[in-house]
Amino acid sequence: MNILARDIKHQTLVSAFKKDGDTQALAEIIKDYKPFYKKAVSKIVNSRILGFDHYQDLIQECHIATLKAIYKFDSDKGTKITPFLITYVNSALKRYVLDFQKACRLGTNTADRKAYYSAHRLRAKKQSEVGSELTNEDIQKISNDAAVPLKTAREVVQVVSNATVAIDKIEYQAEAIDYISEIEDNQAKNQAFEMFEKLKYQLDDRTRDIICASFLSHHISGTIKKLAEKHNLTPRRVRQIQKQGLNELKTLMQDQGVLAEDIL
Repeated sequence: MNILARDIKHQTLVSAFKKDGDTQALAEIIKDYKPFYKKAVSKIVNSRILGFDHYQDLIQECHIATLKAIYKFDSDKGTKITPFLITYVNSALKRYVLDFQKACRLGTNTADRKAYYSAHRLRAKKQSEVGSELTNEDIQKISNDAAVPLKTAREVVQVVSNATVAIDKIEYQAEAIDYISEIEDNQAKNQAFEMFEKLKYQLDDRTRDIICASFLSHHISGTIKKLAEKHNLTPRRVRQIQKQGLNELKTLMQDQGVLAEDIL
């Protein structure tokens, strides 16, 4: 079944569940998305972001997020159910991961980062060659190579060995969990562009002009200056309007179940 046909099928099932209370329709939706749930959750536990003991709880989070998405979904707004539902599941899994991650204050300067990556490389090498963990001798080597205190080197090794995460890596690892297949990802981006084109007309004329010009020309130098001259504003004021307009658009897009970060 192609993506369009599946989306139409699921919209029909959502309608049957919401309007008629058809629990079989809900069960069929969850059944169809089970491979997606398993793939997303397996990536989390297989990468040791969380242990396997979280597997069933993560699957349950997927079910709860699906139910919330179904109740929130409004087909009259022109939103497709697949990216809408995936957004909810995606967010639920991220929240769960971040709630259970053990944060450690590392990676706040160049030396710490060097030690962090050095420990990763050294541990991977030892694991592949002899299958052992890092020793006190390795910790001393990391300390010397990265020019960090021995205490920091020990903390780095603890982070790497326990699959905890440096404070500036939390968001990175959460984003690194790729829940959506390549086709679904492209569909979500296309939908985000379509939604942008539709919702931009809810902005006032000046804000829309600034957003569109800077959004389409964000790599062209002088854009802000030209917009400032055109609207008789300071460059600083143009950037303020740009930021406010983008935030407003993001809110409008998220209300439609579309991830604004796909394009903005």
